[in-house]
Amino acid sequence: PYGLTLMASVVSLIFSLYLWRHAFVAPEKHSQASIKYELNDLMQALKVGVRSRPMVLALCQGLFVFVIARILQVNLFQPLLESKSIEAVHHGWIMSLFTVFESWGAYASHRLEGRTSDSTGLFIFSVGISLCLIAIAFTGPVGTLVGFVLAFGMTGLAGPLQASVVN
Repeated sequence: PYGLTLMASVVSLIFSLYLWRHAFVAPEKHSQASIKYELNDLMQALKVGVRSRPMVLALCQGLFVFVIARILQVNLFQPLLESKSIEAVHHGWIMSLFTVFESWGAYASHRLEGRTSDSTGLFIFSVGISLCLIAIAFTGPVGTLVGFVLAFGMTGLAGPLQASVVN
C-alpha cells in the first residue's frame, strides 16, 4: 500500500506541475484562437449540463454524499461523540467501524443491481444519509453510533451507483 501511495503521489505531483505551468502561461502567449477554443469547450459543457438536468442532479447528489461523509468523518466525528459522552479512548475503534461499513457498502453495491434504477438508488441513499444525520443529532450514544454506521454503509453503497449514473 505504501508503494502505491507513493506512486499516486508522484503522478499527482506531475499533473499539478503541468497544470500549474499551463495555468500561469503569460497572457501574450495565448493566441486568440486558443482562447476561443477554450471558451467554446466551456460553452459546450454548459449546454450539456442544461440539456441533461438528470446528470447535473446526479452530480449534485454524488457531491452531497461525498461531502457529508467527509464532514462527518473529519469535522464532526469527535465533537459529536464527545457531546454524547463517548470517551476519546473509544474513538479509534469507532472510526475503524466507519471504514469497515463504508468498504462493505461499496463491496455489496453490486447486489442492488436490477432492484431499482441507479438514479433511484442514489436518491434513496441520499435521503437515508439525511435521516441518519437526524438520528445522530437527536439520539443518545447508541443511536449516534448506529446512525454513523448506517450513514457510512449507505455512503459506500451510493458511491458505485453515483459513478454508474454519471457514466
